[in-house]
Amino acid sequence: LSDVEIAELLLVLESRQEQAGFFHKFNGNATRISAGRKEQTLFIRVDDYAAALNPGQQVVFAFLCQRIIERGCEQEAWKPKQGEDEGA
Repeated sequence: LSDVEIAELLLVLESRQEQAGFFHKFNGNATRISAGRKEQTLFIRVDDYAAALNPGQQVVFAFLCQRIIERGCEQEAWKPKQGEDEGA
């Protein structure tokens, strides 16, 4: 998942937006991912797989999402694309 996709999921987890949905593309395949909240339950769907997360499971899911972002940042330093200005 990209950092923006993870951020969308975190916004729903933190009740800062009601729902998120996107198509994650990898190796030419598109996977539909959506999340929504109703009261204390987070509903998440990845293609045909769906789950309802209780508050404790949501804490673990949020931790995993944050760790994915951290690991992505640890992988390598950002480098501008060829022809891209470093200040952009």
